[in-house]
Amino acid sequence: MAYPDMGYLPELGSEWRGQLPKSSAPMSKTTQLWSVAFGHKKRERVIRTLLATDPTTGLMGAAVHFEWTLRRTILILGKSPTKSLREELDKTFKLQSQQKSARTLSGLWRREVVVAEKHVALGKVVTKLSAIQNTAAKARGAAIHGNGVLSSKSARESAELYLQGADQLGAFVRRQGSNIDGRLKARRAVHSAPPAT
Repeated sequence: MAYPDMGYLPELGSEWRGQLPKSSAPMSKTTQLWSVAFGHKKRERVIRTLLATDPTTGLMGAAVHFEWTLRRTILILGKSPTKSLREELDKTFKLQSQQKSARTLSGLWRREVVVAEKHVALGKVVTKLSAIQNTAAKARGAAIHGNGVLSSKSARESAELYLQGADQLGAFVRRQGSNIDGRLKARRAVHSAPPAT
């Protein structure tokens, strides 16, 4: 299967030249794109290259990059034990919802991300969060679900919103003294000692 000519993407290795690699695991180089070790900035460069040649694919990559970065930020800066927070994130798929009882990433952010004893609103960190929720998410839905026609211009603009939001989250993590690409520090559940008799 051939893909549009994207030139040489050094981040994906010498075998990526607009075609699937010839190996037993055809997308092995691409799946590395979503690993922590691949790197936030390197991932963004690959997405920008895709965006220049195939805006719809670039938009989908940018959307995944934003969500991946948001989840990673919650894991790094959250206050709950890492294991239970990771399990909760595994069950959370929406950024926002009209239903109060729905589990959302923005709800987890509100509950988990406390900096210097203060809650920090997600909209203060991601300055164009409402545009992501209202414009970019609709473009993403059109691309993924085939809901209407998506112009290249709209795909690029929406992808830029996602990439800017991911970059702002990465910068926020750095300001807190952590690294979005760094190893997670395990937070363990605190068990109280049984009462002395």
